[in-house]
Amino acid sequence: MGVKGKISLVLVPLLLANAVHVAAQPARAIGKVITANGAVTARDASGAIRTLARKGDIFEQDTIIVGADGYTQIRMVDSAMIEFKPNTEFAFNTYNFDGNPETADQALMSMVKGGFRTISGTVGDDDKDDYRVDTPYASIGIRGTTHEAVIEGGLLYTGVYTGGTTISNNQGSVDTGFDAEYDFAVTEPGQAPRGLLEEPPVLGNFQIAQGLALEEGNDDAAADNNANANNANAGNGNGNDGNANAANNNAANNNAAPATNAAQPAAAVARHLLRHSRLNGKSRLNV
Repeated sequence: MGVKGKISLVLVPLLLANAVHVAAQPARAIGKVITANGAVTARDASGAIRTLARKGDIFEQDTIIVGADGYTQIRMVDSAMIEFKPNTEFAFNTYNFDGNPETADQALMSMVKGGFRTISGTVGDDDKDDYRVDTPYASIGIRGTTHEAVIEGGLLYTGVYTGGTTISNNQGSVDTGFDAEYDFAVTEPGQAPRGLLEEPPVLGNFQIAQGLALEEGNDDAAADNNANANNANAGNGNGNDGNANAANNNAANNNAAPATNAAQPAAAVARHLLRHSRLNGKSRLNV
């Protein structure tokens, strides 16, 4: 056998060994479960499904699936907090964060159904970062925010509580939050997103609390408190919806209703201005 033949025989095992080494490298964790109750699973890029529990890792290309009785909160590597409501399917398609302020970060996610609320982390703080949540109705981009989105009744509802968001699709776009006319928006299939002055009833029903920003050693208490609050609200949810509808009906039949309703747009504008009067485009809720 010639020299070239001997070299080829030596290189083949080395290449195979390197290939096995690369394939065996663990997936990159991009987050960790803070709390998980009920049916909460993750489907990875290969289609394998695993049950999520407290302190479990979340990986890039994971799809989080929350059942009808489920609830979960996740802390991302950039310190973002995300909470998912029951009956949610949400995918972390790309999540690149290297901790270097000089380089651009990227978070590309998608939600097929359900809802989430997030206190954004470092990704999205800088203009060069790429942060987007795609839905069947529109995409959501941010400028350092606390925001939420819920798909219900064939509509996408969005709200922003600090910072700003842009809701866009092929038909148009609307800015919400800081330096915009609206804090809330709704998107119908095939229609441009439309700003709302008042918060829709389907929004504002999440339990992200200040305890979630505590150090890992104190997370257990924070998680327990949030889990208990969520379970209590879940038990009373249907009753609350009924009460809200009854209250709306009573208000509509009240003699003073026309004057009250006429004042609602002005009151909503005042609340919007107050909420954002001390914010700038990079602001983020500190918890």
